This record gives sequence, structure tokens and C-alpha cells, in this order.
Amino acid sequence: RMLYAAYVLGFDNVIVNVTDGYLTEPQLKTLRKMARSLIGAEIVEQNPNKLTIQFFVDPTKYSVPRLIGRMCNLIKSMLQHLMLGIVEKQYHFFPEILELEAELDRVYTLSVRQLVLASQDTSLAKSIGITPSLVTAYRSIAKSLEDAGDALSTAALELNNLDKERLSRLEKASEYFKEASEMLITIMDRLMRTLMDKNLILANRILDALKEYESYIKKYHML
Repeated sequence: RMLYAAYVLGFDNVIVNVTDGYLTEPQLKTLRKMARSLIGAEIVEQNPNKLTIQFFVDPTKYSVPRLIGRMCNLIKSMLQHLMLGIVEKQYHFFPEILELEAELDRVYTLSVRQLVLASQDTSLAKSIGITPSLVTAYRSIAKSLEDAGDALSTAALELNNLDKERLSRLEKASEYFKEASEMLITIMDRLMRTLMDKNLILANRILDALKEYESYIKKYHML
């Protein structure tokens, strides 16, 4: 938690120093795993009782709208993999969704770091494509996408654990899954365009599309 917090808050490096004894095997594995999960994090020094992780992240190189766009693309890929797994019975795509979710978490964490730094430095905010007043809004968008990724990965995990007989029963609902996924993918495309172009008209169309999607889901839920 402390390593994650240091990354998000914009620190340049973290030094883990054991004052009594040595770094244990579980501690080393945890630190390496955490470093791999953060974009730009590298272990630059290590000895039996000390480990230094440095964050090689140039804030000016990562536009927040583009990071959000990357998250949208990952969500689209997860939806496509889920749809193919259910509709086309390509079950090997379910574990791939979990890999995509891990990448989504990496991008999300970097976007949070960027937004925290932007809230502290107005000149940086402009250089990464946002205005300081929109930091909270972008944070909400990023969190919503991260939550969507969690939901999709949970679904993939559940489906991956089902036996083939139970998976075959989903065939009756394959058309529903296909149409629902395609609707969401279209909404994701519009969301990316809206973020890049700051198009308010398109934003309102997205809200209308979400209402239509909600009605679609409720109709099948009642069945």
C-alpha cells in the first residue's frame, strides 16, 4: 500500500530498508510483483537488507485523455474477448481477459498519478491535456472504467471456472450477449471521441445511448 501510494502521489523513488535482519523471500516477491505492476517502476538497487525502486515517469509524456483512451480500448478488447468466448465458444479468451485487466490496472494507476500531479501544478495540467477544474471529472471517469474492467474480469473468471456442459447452456443467450456487447463497444467508441474532441453534443448522445442500453438490459432481465 505504501509503495502504491508513493507512486500515485508522484514520488520519484522508494527505499525499503530493513533495520533488523534481512528482506524475506515473500517480501522480495511482493516488491518485484508490485514494481512490475507500475508503469515506469524499476528496481535500481538491491542488497540483503535494502531495496530501492525508482519511478522513471516523465509526467509531460503522458496525456490524461490518451491514457483514458487507452483504458477505453482495453475495455473494448475485454468485451470483444468475452463476446467471442460466449458466442463463438472460444473459451481460451476468458484467461486473456484477466491479462487485459492487469494492463488496465497499470494504465489506471498511472492516470491517477498524473491527475494528482496535475492538481498540484496547473502548468503541468495544461501540458497533459486537461484543465485543473476537470481533474475530479477525469478521476471519476478513470475510476468508472477501472470498475468496469473489474466487473468484466470477474465475469471472465467465473466463466473460465465453469465446465463445458454448463458453458454450452449459454448458447441460448448468445445473441443477447452479442448485441449487448456491440452496443457497449459503440458507446466506448463515442466516449473516446468525446474525450478527444470535447464534443458536448456527442456527450449528450452517449447519455441517450446509455438510457437505451439500460432499457435493453432491463427487458432481458424481466424475461
